[in-house]
Amino acid sequence: MTALPVLPHELHGDGPHKVIAVHGWLADRSAYAPVLPDLDLGAFQYAVVDLRGYGEAREAGGSYTTAEGAEDVLALADRLGWERFSLIGHSMGGSVIQRALAAAPERVRRIA
Repeated sequence: MTALPVLPHELHGDGPHKVIAVHGWLADRSAYAPVLPDLDLGAFQYAVVDLRGYGEAREAGGSYTTAEGAEDVLALADRLGWERFSLIGHSMGGSVIQRALAAAPERVRRIA
């Protein structure tokens, strides 16, 4: 696996419940743009990410597997200082977050 310094991401909100949102296949973090106005940004803080090969991480090297995506998501949580968090995954992102849950069940509050 080629090291990625940090998944490109945007933070939204400042709430205590941390959430990482992972896009689906052939998409990027902009897929979540339509729902951002409806989120409770006082209760939650969202990190909306681009996986390797997508969006701002399009040129990032790697194996481009859901397992690698899960490792990258957990590494992002570490860099953000998030010990516990929830995960949202759309389409392929659902597989990524399931792998993240399997790798670190003690850290994940909820998945959707």
